[in-house]
Amino acid sequence: MMEQLRVDGILMSACDKEHNVDLYNKVIERGIPIVFFDRTVEKVKASQVHMDDYIMSFFMVEALLRKGYKHIIHIPGPAYIRNSYERLRGYRDALEKFHIEYQAQDVLSPALSAEEGSWVMERFLEKNVPLMRSLALRRLLCWEPRVLSRSVACVFRRMWRFAACRAQPWLPWFILS
Repeated sequence: MMEQLRVDGILMSACDKEHNVDLYNKVIERGIPIVFFDRTVEKVKASQVHMDDYIMSFFMVEALLRKGYKHIIHIPGPAYIRNSYERLRGYRDALEKFHIEYQAQDVLSPALSAEEGSWVMERFLEKNVPLMRSLALRRLLCWEPRVLSRSVACVFRRMWRFAACRAQPWLPWFILS
């Protein structure tokens, strides 16, 4: 079908690191190149354009640890997206470098949409964890105060400030201060 439509190539951001691997490989075998961007698939031999999620996460956590933050919270994306795994790996390795024990309860439930992010954050706040020394690593979409309940939004307006990766300033991460 793609040959009939004269497709020269495909730019793709994969929604899952495992699904459709056979399909991607068949497309490549037919001579149609695929270039993965942002989200990649390891089992497909194709060009990839993406930031190093591991390094960005590692350096972000390291910078906060150097500033004295000790309780760092990670809000991952879904496990089926490779970026999520790399960010968690960077988070864990930075903690290890500073001899801070990894605590499974500091990795919250995955969140991808604004609604999921709101739900996860509200469950976290219900635990009454001291917020003055916490960091949450996730995209702005999930945490904008306008998607949260009014009481939670008030907490966010007072306490949250943003830190962005230099390579992708449009990709915010969050610091509770």
